[in-house]
Amino acid sequence: DRTRLASLLLGTLQNALLADYRIVREAGPHVMRLSVALTEAEASHTVLDTLSSVLPTGYLISGTKSLATGTGTFVGSASVEAKITDAELGTLLAAAVDRRGGAKSLSGVTSEWNDVEESFQYWAQTLRYRLCQWRGEHSCVHPTE
Repeated sequence: DRTRLASLLLGTLQNALLADYRIVREAGPHVMRLSVALTEAEASHTVLDTLSSVLPTGYLISGTKSLATGTGTFVGSASVEAKITDAELGTLLAAAVDRRGGAKSLSGVTSEWNDVEESFQYWAQTLRYRLCQWRGEHSCVHPTE
């Protein structure tokens, strides 16, 4: 699963950036290097996630946990660290750390990795949005939660 998730994260980031950038393999003028580390990826417990989304008692317990920790019970979660450097000089241009947990909904509860994959989509769209802002564009599309 680790290799599949790493490949999926890389592909998701590349697909988001291809709309605005050319992906290259070598350093050169006006080239940014993006380094990303998936530091955690935890699958959801699909059956328990579904039950705690449907049953009133489960939903109440999950809601209470969500208030305390930011994520519901039995949902998936992922953490990432990223940095962007000038590919020629090595100068740090930006850095980020984020952790996301799944939401309580019936959407995607049949896939144990759905919450993690949604985190990848969010991070890719957020990266594209931030780079768009950095370039001074006015038509930047804000990522959806």
